[in-house]
Amino acid sequence: MASDRKEKRTRRQERKKKERTSRPATYDSGVLERLLAKVRPDMHDHYRMVYVEASRIRAAAESGSALVDDLNGFIDKTCGDWELRSRPACKAGCDWCCHQDVLLAPFERDVVVREMRRLKLEDKVEARLAEEKHFVWVPSERKKMPISPCPFLEDHRCLIYAKRPIACRTQYSLDAMPCERAVRSAMESGTDVSYERAVVPAAVGVASRNAIDRKRRVSMRDELRRAIKEGKRERGGVSRE
Repeated sequence: MASDRKEKRTRRQERKKKERTSRPATYDSGVLERLLAKVRPDMHDHYRMVYVEASRIRAAAESGSALVDDLNGFIDKTCGDWELRSRPACKAGCDWCCHQDVLLAPFERDVVVREMRRLKLEDKVEARLAEEKHFVWVPSERKKMPISPCPFLEDHRCLIYAKRPIACRTQYSLDAMPCERAVRSAMESGTDVSYERAVVPAAVGVASRNAIDRKRRVSMRDELRRAIKEGKRERGGVSRE
């Protein structure tokens, strides 16, 4: 009896999964066209392809974490194909882009926080966030942004690399010198010096996020601070009981 129920449950789960993966992409073509109006004409086909595929991934995802994992896999594959053709300056040990605040799409927040907790990095992250000294006014965000090593950066490598946010996955440059100049200028004079990002990976990130959730992105550092405070309150509540 128990085995029969288990088999029925398994078949039911497989049937539901098949139904989810066979659904057409759920997106509003009108919304897509409005988004394309803000994109360079030569990037329209690429943006549309990414948006449609990210929409399909969203429709098929069984959970929030599965959505992020599947979406990240697609982004990595797409950017990897571009990287083979374009040979960007980015390489292991180059971390100039890791000295700015990362903006998270709302659906990424819990994934990053869970990874921090899984690796037991709360104390290290909290200490590093407390050491921030350099800030720069960023007109596009209409606020000051920290310019200091990412709290997950250690020995020029990312501690949560497998779960890093979309903004990090799609941050490419064809020349490392402008990246270095931008960071040094911000630290030394508080001046925001923009540098040109590689267009194709940037479009992959924007299209993917817009297909999932077009809410305003949030500061990763602010969300980490909030999560650390939440964790302390939860542990405090448990200890008093």
